[in-house]
Amino acid sequence: MTPGDDDEVIAAATAPLHEAAQDDEEDGREGDGRPPKPGTDALAAALLGSYEFARDTGGELFLLPGESLPDVPYIPRSFLTRDVKNLAHVTWRDMAQAWNGWLAENPEAAEDEKLTPAGLTPSDTLINNVTSHLEALGSENGRVVSAALRAVQADGGIVLDLGDATGEVALVSATGWAVGDPRKLPFPPPVFRRSAGYLPLPRPVQGGDLAELWKILRVTRQDTMDLCTGWLVACYFSGVPRPGIWPTGAPGSGKTTLGGGLARLVDGTEWLDGRLDRSDERNNIVRAKKCYVVTFDNMSAVTADLSDWICQLVTGHSSTFRRMRTNFADVSMGYRRTFAATGLALPYGLGDDALDRVTEVPLDPIPDGQRVSDGDIRRELDAARPRLLGALLDHVCAVLRELPATPGGHARMDGYARILAAHDTAYGTGCLKAFLAAAHETQASRAEHDPVIATLARLFAAKSPAWCKCGCGGANGSGCSGTVFDGTAATLHDLLRAIRGSSGQQQDQW
Repeated sequence: MTPGDDDEVIAAATAPLHEAAQDDEEDGREGDGRPPKPGTDALAAALLGSYEFARDTGGELFLLPGESLPDVPYIPRSFLTRDVKNLAHVTWRDMAQAWNGWLAENPEAAEDEKLTPAGLTPSDTLINNVTSHLEALGSENGRVVSAALRAVQADGGIVLDLGDATGEVALVSATGWAVGDPRKLPFPPPVFRRSAGYLPLPRPVQGGDLAELWKILRVTRQDTMDLCTGWLVACYFSGVPRPGIWPTGAPGSGKTTLGGGLARLVDGTEWLDGRLDRSDERNNIVRAKKCYVVTFDNMSAVTADLSDWICQLVTGHSSTFRRMRTNFADVSMGYRRTFAATGLALPYGLGDDALDRVTEVPLDPIPDGQRVSDGDIRRELDAARPRLLGALLDHVCAVLRELPATPGGHARMDGYARILAAHDTAYGTGCLKAFLAAAHETQASRAEHDPVIATLARLFAAKSPAWCKCGCGGANGSGCSGTVFDGTAATLHDLLRAIRGSSGQQQDQW
């Protein structure tokens, strides 16, 4: 929110203070146009009269513009940040200016009643007292909500927070999408959390085509387009576990450009974040809580704990911590996110469960004569973002239309696979086929690099006479499959050592 926008919002928010001055009864002088004198109680009353409370199921408390502020953007102010204290400061300043202005216009009353001007800067003690008082009231009386980040599935559709100073949202349904005030939705408006670094999305416009995105990002392979299209469309289905997208390839293949461009389109991301924190999982949890699309760049290795955490990130998890400087107060952080990551290859430390929650996108090196600067690509992307976001929402609408009639059972990530299948039905794409092929290739590639699995695969391929009782190795065509080992453990061990040795690899661990 820019300073100019902030001034307009505060002016609108504090307008009821001046309107209420006509009914003020302070010092028995009703109806003389006197505004309330700034003070602790007056400040608390002003905020209580203009704002409403909402409580997240995880314990976070918000202030929301009430019915008396229809022109104030519907942007929640969180008690966990300085939002509420900042509001209290500017409200106090407006009250003080109104009070001092009235004193200047009525010097006789000021002199008779020995009224003094109010300071424009309140003390920290006063602001803290008012904030604590509001927090206590809100914790008891606020309506319970599930505070969302960026997008939430609601009433058969999706509500997307644009994250700008207007507070407007896009309502996406099977019949189309539109942008407007969340208070005008046909259901109670969702509460969207806004954290530090939460960037706005452009206002989407009609008439865009995702084909423009592939031209900007220099994507030419159809399987890459299908993988990325499926991930983009599924991003806003926040109630469904969605695998992360992981572009891989040699240096100069455009991994960061592709991953960063996709994340920027759906979540306004400026740059891909650094690597995950190996030493303190709480830092990763906070990142997941603050970012709708979690990003990490150039990941070359992960620990077993990080692999497990990536599974939790995609599937959904709730972590509870002790609130600082307390003994028993807890803070609960629930999250389910998708992510965009890059690397030369998928990190070896990813376990099988984590591999099922990753969509690898292998990229080919870009020939030197076809390279384009990152700055040029960013300028092209930013110019096209309103059209591209509108096109993406068109695709989401089509998925919402087809999804009820789309059967499941496609893959382990079945909710995600159904979204891809619905998109394929609507647009004739190959998103599901590309996703299943990528998942199979990822598991097969990992198996090839596992020394035990690779050796067993070579053993199966060799099919020595020991694989069947008749000694034909499955070659006599008499119904012997040659797939049943008939021998001692020592014989099997010798076969494995021989195969391992023929591959030129070390045998010490065997």
